[in-house]
Amino acid sequence: LHPLALLQRRQAAESDHAAAMIDASRNLLAAQVRSYFGRELEHLDPDERDDAVVTIAVLTSIESWHHDRSYGRSAADTRRAWISAISSVIAGAGSHPEGDPP
Repeated sequence: LHPLALLQRRQAAESDHAAAMIDASRNLLAAQVRSYFGRELEHLDPDERDDAVVTIAVLTSIESWHHDRSYGRSAADTRRAWISAISSVIAGAGSHPEGDPP
């Protein structure tokens, strides 16, 4: 599906329908993240949970899987990076100070 997703992203600039499909795909991914990591995220307040979900969704989006050509990474390298990054997001969620980042 990766080549089709990339094509859709190219078309999004010229097509409201393609842009809406991307938004729907992103919302589906966020729902999957909420479901899969529900237990790990349940202790967070709603804003912190939303921040963690969006961050994990971005980390695991279709663009991040383009590892071989763009970054010279194997599927195993990408999987390892995802595990490390997602673990860090979940562990750090809710621990940041209030206010805007520096």
